[in-house]
Amino acid sequence: MPTTPRASSAAYTLIELMVVIALIAVLTAAVGLGLRGAGETQALAATGDIVRAQFEAAQARASIQGAAVAVVVNADAADTENYLKQIAVAQQQASGAWVGVDDALQLPGRVRMLVPAEGNSLWQSEVDVQLEPGGVSIPCYLAEYGAAGALAVPGGGSVWWENEDGVRAGLHISRYGAFTVIEGGTPP
Repeated sequence: MPTTPRASSAAYTLIELMVVIALIAVLTAAVGLGLRGAGETQALAATGDIVRAQFEAAQARASIQGAAVAVVVNADAADTENYLKQIAVAQQQASGAWVGVDDALQLPGRVRMLVPAEGNSLWQSEVDVQLEPGGVSIPCYLAEYGAAGALAVPGGGSVWWENEDGVRAGLHISRYGAFTVIEGGTPP
């Protein structure tokens, strides 16, 4: 039985091309997910820096001015853009009203603060705060420093934040201002 010689082909078969394209797609997805994870990790770390800076600013202001000062987080669930994503320092006025002393800061990426029921032991109450000068008051969770610069919560406590994937980080703050970063884990 005579065989006809096949002409050698320098071309690739359709299967080979599909395998190569599939490998490229998998590698691209893996790199994309890796970069996304790095961005989320950076957002969690940046949130830690923001939260710590706000607590340090509130403590310093309370000590220097001898007044009640608090770190507040937007608790207005109707404000979907800023709910649990906006943090500020506010000072209690002689009238008892709370007013923001600087611009509120937006948390980075897809990170949000956790509410008191989710383990944040420093959020003492929900109060109305006027975050912007001349603006309307909105509900905010409050962690208060007294006039001597000590947290109103005896022994201190912790605040937690998480990204949309459920990765959490936190900050434990002693009553007099020592900070301990908490990586991962779950709130108590």
